[in-house]
Amino acid sequence: MSSKCKLRCCLAMVVGFLGLSQSQLLAQSAPTEINRISPSEVDEKLNSSEFFLNGQQTGTAKNIEDLYAPPEFNQQGTTRAIEWQMRVRQNELSSPVEVEYEVKADNLTGNTFSQENSRNTIPVTIAGTEFETLPDGNETETVIVKGKVTLKFDVSQFRAAGEYGGRVSICVKNTSGGCIGS
Repeated sequence: MSSKCKLRCCLAMVVGFLGLSQSQLLAQSAPTEINRISPSEVDEKLNSSEFFLNGQQTGTAKNIEDLYAPPEFNQQGTTRAIEWQMRVRQNELSSPVEVEYEVKADNLTGNTFSQENSRNTIPVTIAGTEFETLPDGNETETVIVKGKVTLKFDVSQFRAAGEYGGRVSICVKNTSGGCIGS
């Protein structure tokens, strides 16, 4: 076998391998389990530039007053959007479709995120929500409820550096008024 033929065979195997592995990823874009929200956990980090008005935590002092002046924090807050989706049985879904959101810190304080086992919290508000119901391909008994919630973090209220966390509970209402999947 010539070297050109070997090279063509190797290239064909590489292209075939890459093509097959990508098609599997495309097939996993919708939630596969019924009544399970996807993704179930999101890890978002805030950048230090989002805390300061000028986008930096360093600066230059031109005089003694500048040196002792407190830093100018971002008073507008910063936002994060979380997209989610859930496959549900159509006959379980309330009509009209209702979705409720609740924010709780790790220390169970409402409408905040907190440091682990701490009283240090940051206010979090729900700045916007949207959702839609989509057909589930060839399935006639299930639909995909897809949504987005935008959280606003009041970074001017940070009291201590560190990692803050919390939970956003998403409740897709069922026909009896409870949450689907709970």
